[in-house]
Amino acid sequence: MGDTPMSLTTYNHVSIPSFMYGTAWKKEATTGLVLQAVEAGFTAIDTANQLVHYDEARVGEALIQLAKRGTTRDRLFLQTKFTSLNGQDHRLPYDAQASITMQVQQSFASSL
Repeated sequence: MGDTPMSLTTYNHVSIPSFMYGTAWKKEATTGLVLQAVEAGFTAIDTANQLVHYDEARVGEALIQLAKRGTTRDRLFLQTKFTSLNGQDHRLPYDAQASITMQVQQSFASSL
């Protein structure tokens, strides 16, 4: 194995950076901290559609500002996650009565 870092790719051959900036628990500081992370060299951002711990809208605000500064979306790896009902608070990004498939689709659409 040696010192060679493990290279990961998605099912459709997108390279996954080995180190990501996590956006959990940043609240209103999310936008500024994402900007700082990218300016410091991060090319990957981890978030989730779980309002109790993450603020994806503020991650989006950072992406808009980064694009205006020349760091376009295609230069960044952005990862979100689906969180089931037991990990959410009252602010659900999907219809709790919908099928799990529909919940994932609604959560993803909300993340976008």
